[in-house]
Amino acid sequence: MRARWASLTHQFEQWIQTIGVQNASHFNTGLCAVSVTAAGVSLAVLRHPDQHKLDLLVSFPLHQPDELASVLSDVVSDQGLKGMTTRWILAPDQYHLYLMDNLPVTADEFQSAIRWKLVELLPFPVEEAIIDSFQIPAQKTHDPHPMITVSVTRSDFLKTGAEAIAQSGLNLTSIGIQELSLRNIAALFEQDERSTALVYLEADRSEVLVTRESLLSLFAKRRHHWLRDFLCPTDSN
Repeated sequence: MRARWASLTHQFEQWIQTIGVQNASHFNTGLCAVSVTAAGVSLAVLRHPDQHKLDLLVSFPLHQPDELASVLSDVVSDQGLKGMTTRWILAPDQYHLYLMDNLPVTADEFQSAIRWKLVELLPFPVEEAIIDSFQIPAQKTHDPHPMITVSVTRSDFLKTGAEAIAQSGLNLTSIGIQELSLRNIAALFEQDERSTALVYLEADRSEVLVTRESLLSLFAKRRHHWLRDFLCPTDSN
């Protein structure tokens, strides 16, 4: 099943290797996912990945960004997570997504070609960007021209977070985004070749994803002020 998982692994794994934060000195067969937001840090752990059973789900407040390594170190020590293969799942406000036509270039030419297209779109210098992409399958009922979704985030942000995760004792090997993480969940429930939809709700946003044959074919996200009242009702009586 792991071979079917989608992730922004190619460019991001190469980038992780260049900054030297991987920590494989202590062997651990489990898998850990880490999410860091302004509200805090969350970890999900599968100690036996082949069983697809969630063994640990914890969240802790993060009062200052520079506390990340310390907070994670305490969890790693208490739960025996040292050396565990770890994927950092970026929160939606930590990256930018752009839907674009697929570029008629080789893999080696992609990075330089895509930067020319992004230079006017990014809210920061393209030289500071870490860029990856994934394909969107052509729709039979629409223009069959292949499209790609490009994911972009700042290199200094990734470097700071990756170093803190590595300092905690976890073995950071990949970085993912919310859309592909949700795709991995939806793909587990596919029964045949028909499309499968997943609806994800947070207090102020929603996202709908559609997968087919383990591929992410459609996604859309919206912000909603009413969701907070719906998901987190207060007792007015």
